[in-house]
Amino acid sequence: AKAEEFRNLQMGTMSVREYTTKFIQLMRYVPEYTETEKQRKYYYMKGLPRAMQSILVGHNFLTLKELINKASLVEIDLKQIALEKEVLHNEKRKMP
Repeated sequence: AKAEEFRNLQMGTMSVREYTTKFIQLMRYVPEYTETEKQRKYYYMKGLPRAMQSILVGHNFLTLKELINKASLVEIDLKQIALEKEVLHNEKRKMP
């Protein structure tokens, strides 16, 4: 059951920090899926939202830790972009 939960883990509405915590907790139960950095990075990336995946996919991360750090930065950027869009949208609505 834990193996299936690990393989199907999705970030969904969790933050990167929450997702990472859950991922690392589940990793302990599935050594066969997480023996190498390549496997760990693959499964971590697989659970991220498409918008984050498309930004991260072009980078060559050597370790899971590097991938997690970059995912945190991307999350901040995506939130900032969403906020800016919201502000612009609200400004346009105020215009006569």
